Amino acid sequence: MEVEIDYKGKKEKVVLKALSWGENNECVRVGMQIKADGTTKLDFVLQQEHKLVKSIEKAPFEVTLENLRALPAKDGDKLFNAMMKLNQVESEVAKNLEAPSVAKDNSVEK
Repeated sequence: MEVEIDYKGKKEKVVLKALSWGENNECVRVGMQIKADGTTKLDFVLQQEHKLVKSIEKAPFEVTLENLRALPAKDGDKLFNAMMKLNQVESEVAKNLEAPSVAKDNSVEK
């Protein structure tokens, strides 16, 4: 998938690919923090950043976390949205993870 961004005042294309199962799992491991007491914590933002790095096949810049973080937010969002679209989870598990909606009366609906 190609995404056009503004890079250094020029329209440039970034090419992204879908991740393999192994690449995706590697990104999950990067975002997983195991504390001294044995509990785990997932840094979702770090996980997603690593997924974006792994997804980019061609860009007008060296593909690193630092360079992605330095992009203007609108361009980073374009790339992130494309990566999410390419790597969307279409399983019963993902469907069950959908956030519940809140009705006008503040009751929670699934």
